Amino acid sequence: MFKLADVDCDGDVDLVDAHCIIENYKNIGASTPYFDAGKFYTIITENEIQEIIGEDTGIMFGLYNANTLEELYDAQKKWLDFIDVNSDEEVSVNDATSVLGIYASNAAGIELDETQTNALEFADIDTNGTIDISDASIILTAYAKAGSDLL
Repeated sequence: MFKLADVDCDGDVDLVDAHCIIENYKNIGASTPYFDAGKFYTIITENEIQEIIGEDTGIMFGLYNANTLEELYDAQKKWLDFIDVNSDEEVSVNDATSVLGIYASNAAGIELDETQTNALEFADIDTNGTIDISDASIILTAYAKAGSDLL
Protein backbone atom coordinates (compact mmCIF):
# COMPACT_ATOMS: atom_id res chain seq x y z
CA MET A 1 0.00 0.00 0.00
CA PHE A 2 2.76 2.46 0.90
CA LYS A 3 4.50 1.71 -2.40
CA LEU A 4 1.41 2.94 -4.24
CA ALA A 5 1.23 6.07 -2.07
CA ASP A 6 4.83 7.00 -2.95
CA VAL A 7 3.71 8.75 -6.14
CA ASP A 8 7.02 10.54 -6.74
CA CYS A 9 8.94 7.26 -6.15
CA ASP A 10 11.53 8.84 -3.86
CA GLY A 11 11.23 6.06 -1.25
CA ASP A 12 9.24 8.19 1.22
CA VAL A 13 5.51 8.61 1.61
CA ASP A 14 5.39 12.26 2.56
CA LEU A 15 3.53 15.53 2.07
CA VAL A 16 4.77 15.90 -1.51
CA ASP A 17 3.02 12.64 -2.37
CA ALA A 18 -0.10 13.74 -0.50
CA HIS A 19 -0.12 17.06 -2.28
CA CYS A 20 0.12 15.37 -5.69
CA ILE A 21 -2.75 13.04 -4.84
CA ILE A 22 -4.94 15.87 -3.52
CA GLU A 23 -4.15 18.07 -6.50
CA ASN A 24 -5.06 15.24 -8.85
CA TYR A 25 -8.47 14.76 -7.25
CA LYS A 26 -9.04 18.49 -7.01
CA ASN A 27 -8.16 19.11 -10.64
CA ILE A 28 -9.67 15.99 -12.16
CA GLY A 29 -10.82 16.99 -15.59
CA ALA A 30 -8.99 20.32 -15.39
CA SER A 31 -5.49 18.91 -15.74
CA THR A 32 -4.00 15.84 -17.25
CA PRO A 33 -2.04 13.46 -15.05
CA TYR A 34 0.53 11.37 -16.84
CA PHE A 35 2.35 8.12 -16.12
CA ASP A 36 5.97 7.21 -16.74
CA ALA A 37 7.70 3.96 -15.74
CA GLY A 38 5.54 3.32 -12.69
CA LYS A 39 5.47 6.96 -11.60
CA PHE A 40 2.37 9.10 -11.41
CA TYR A 41 2.61 12.84 -11.91
CA THR A 42 0.15 15.68 -11.77
CA ILE A 43 1.32 18.58 -13.81
CA ILE A 44 1.63 21.60 -11.55
CA THR A 45 2.82 24.80 -13.13
CA GLU A 46 5.41 27.07 -11.53
CA ASN A 47 2.67 29.69 -11.01
CA GLU A 48 0.55 27.14 -9.14
CA ILE A 49 3.54 26.18 -6.98
CA GLN A 50 4.21 29.83 -6.12
CA GLU A 51 0.50 30.34 -5.33
CA ILE A 52 0.56 27.37 -2.92
CA ILE A 53 3.76 28.67 -1.33
CA GLY A 54 2.35 32.22 -1.09
CA GLU A 55 -0.72 31.05 0.85
CA ASP A 56 1.38 29.49 3.59
CA THR A 57 1.04 31.00 7.07
CA GLY A 58 4.69 30.66 8.00
CA ILE A 59 5.80 32.55 4.93
CA MET A 60 3.14 35.22 5.48
CA PHE A 61 4.53 35.79 8.96
CA GLY A 62 8.09 35.78 7.59
CA LEU A 63 9.06 32.81 9.75
CA TYR A 64 10.66 30.82 6.93
CA ASN A 65 11.24 30.94 3.19
CA ALA A 66 10.52 28.34 0.53
CA ASN A 67 10.89 28.32 -3.23
CA THR A 68 9.74 24.76 -3.99
CA LEU A 69 6.98 22.54 -2.63
CA GLU A 70 9.58 20.25 -1.07
CA GLU A 71 11.17 23.20 0.75
CA LEU A 72 7.69 24.33 1.82
CA TYR A 73 6.73 20.96 3.30
CA ASP A 74 10.10 20.60 5.06
CA ALA A 75 9.76 24.13 6.47
CA GLN A 76 6.16 23.50 7.60
CA LYS A 77 7.24 20.39 9.52
CA LYS A 78 10.09 22.26 11.21
CA TRP A 79 7.79 25.22 11.89
CA LEU A 80 5.13 23.05 13.52
CA ASP A 81 7.86 21.59 15.75
CA PHE A 82 9.03 25.15 16.53
CA ILE A 83 5.60 26.42 17.58
CA ASP A 84 5.05 23.43 19.87
CA VAL A 85 5.73 25.73 22.82
CA ASN A 86 4.94 23.22 25.57
CA SER A 87 6.92 20.42 23.84
CA ASP A 88 4.10 17.86 23.93
CA GLU A 89 4.74 16.96 20.25
CA GLU A 90 1.43 18.50 19.19
CA VAL A 91 0.46 22.01 18.13
CA SER A 92 -2.74 22.81 19.99
CA VAL A 93 -4.66 25.41 21.96
CA ASN A 94 -2.44 24.48 24.92
CA ASP A 95 0.56 26.04 23.15
CA ALA A 96 -1.36 29.29 22.68
CA THR A 97 -2.47 29.12 26.32
CA SER A 98 1.16 28.78 27.39
CA VAL A 99 2.08 31.89 25.41
CA LEU A 100 -0.88 33.85 26.80
CA GLY A 101 0.05 32.76 30.34
CA ILE A 102 3.56 34.13 29.87
CA TYR A 103 2.15 37.31 28.36
CA ALA A 104 -0.31 37.79 31.24
CA SER A 105 2.34 37.08 33.89
CA ASN A 106 4.74 39.55 32.30
CA ALA A 107 2.02 42.20 31.98
CA ALA A 108 1.03 41.76 35.64
CA GLY A 109 4.62 41.70 36.84
CA ILE A 110 4.16 38.20 38.27
CA GLU A 111 7.12 35.82 38.36
CA LEU A 112 6.86 33.02 35.81
CA ASP A 113 6.26 29.51 37.09
CA GLU A 114 8.48 26.57 36.08
CA THR A 115 6.33 25.55 33.11
CA GLN A 116 6.28 29.11 31.77
CA THR A 117 10.03 29.44 32.25
CA ASN A 118 10.59 26.22 30.28
CA ALA A 119 8.39 27.53 27.44
CA LEU A 120 9.94 30.99 27.46
CA GLU A 121 12.59 30.32 24.81
CA PHE A 122 9.93 29.03 22.36
CA ALA A 123 7.11 31.47 23.10
CA ASP A 124 8.24 34.38 20.89
CA ILE A 125 6.86 32.76 17.74
CA ASP A 126 7.14 35.81 15.49
CA THR A 127 10.66 36.49 16.85
CA ASN A 128 9.99 40.20 17.42
CA GLY A 129 11.44 40.17 20.94
CA THR A 130 8.05 40.39 22.68
CA ILE A 131 5.81 37.57 23.86
CA ASP A 132 2.27 38.74 23.25
CA ILE A 133 -1.11 37.98 21.72
CA SER A 134 0.28 37.94 18.17
CA ASP A 135 2.41 34.91 19.09
CA ALA A 136 -0.69 33.09 20.38
CA SER A 137 -2.59 34.09 17.21
CA ILE A 138 0.05 32.50 15.00
CA ILE A 139 -0.20 29.26 16.99
CA LEU A 140 -4.01 29.27 16.83
CA THR A 141 -3.91 29.91 13.07
CA ALA A 142 -1.52 26.99 12.57
CA TYR A 143 -3.62 24.79 14.89
CA ALA A 144 -6.80 25.60 12.94
CA LYS A 145 -5.13 25.01 9.57
CA ALA A 146 -3.51 21.76 10.73
CA GLY A 147 -6.86 20.58 12.12
CA SER A 148 -8.52 21.37 8.79
CA ASP A 149 -5.75 19.66 6.80
CA LEU A 150 -4.78 22.99 5.28
CA LEU A 151 -1.27 22.84 6.70
